[in-house]
Amino acid sequence: MVSGAWSVYEKNVLQGLDTWRMVVDSHMAWGKDMYVTKETIQILWQRLPWDFIKINVDGSSLGNPGRIGAGGLIRFSTGNFLVEFTAFAGVACNLLSELLAIAKELKLAWNRGYRKIICHSDSKDAIKLLSANLAGFHKYRAFILEIRELLSRDWISRIEHTFRQANFCVDFMAKLPAIVV
Repeated sequence: MVSGAWSVYEKNVLQGLDTWRMVVDSHMAWGKDMYVTKETIQILWQRLPWDFIKINVDGSSLGNPGRIGAGGLIRFSTGNFLVEFTAFAGVACNLLSELLAIAKELKLAWNRGYRKIICHSDSKDAIKLLSANLAGFHKYRAFILEIRELLSRDWISRIEHTFRQANFCVDFMAKLPAIVV
């Protein structure tokens, strides 16, 4: 498990590819004899294939339940920003805010005509619900099925997990509407 704030943020240009690197200090790694050890994990962002679009999404809940917001970014494979969104979504739990962010950004990408996307979310719970057949009696079944329908359309799309530290831009965007409204 990764916890703690990122300590280094820099941009390197390696062999013509943009690589973003963050170094994260972890205090939760268990070593030999059950002693806590400190380890450093590098979180890298590399340029996607030239014809793909990268989507980052995040949801935020100020309390659980609490005021929720959602945010997202769509970027070219070069890292240039194309579209961003923030939205206040009422009062609910953090899982709903994550699912709303994913659904909104996938709809936005589809409506803009992007057909090759990789979506990154820092919510393992949301990704697990979307990848497994767990929607049967879930209270957010409608959102889960809507996102699955979006993913099954005629495009190349996938959702991947990313660390919270690599998702910091949209983390701010998701918190902002819940704080301001």
